[in-house]
Amino acid sequence: MSTRGRASARKASRAGKTKRPSSKQVAIMAARLAIDEFTRSPAIQNNLRVEVSEAVRTALERFGIDVNNPEEQRRDMVHLRTWRELMDFISKQAAGSAVKWVVAALLAAVAVGAGVLFAHKF
Repeated sequence: MSTRGRASARKASRAGKTKRPSSKQVAIMAARLAIDEFTRSPAIQNNLRVEVSEAVRTALERFGIDVNNPEEQRRDMVHLRTWRELMDFISKQAAGSAVKWVVAALLAAVAVGAGVLFAHKF
């Protein structure tokens, strides 16, 4: 069979099929399968669990969180949340109060100005 005949035969056979994956896609699929098989082992899963646990513990300790006393940490987080909510409330109240004082001062200035304007005799 000639080269042209083989090419047309390949095209004809591909016409009804889906596109074949590239070599890169095949390599990625093979790597994923290998990782899946590797991590299914109970010993590997246990080692991963230990390593991840240690990494999380180290990260939390770097942030200053004592992982040995979770109840105290929970209470500290509740306290911080309460404090933050209180500060948000106070800042909203202060902003509202400031706006009210500015409006009152402007109205007072207008009233004083109007009083002075109408107090003059023409």
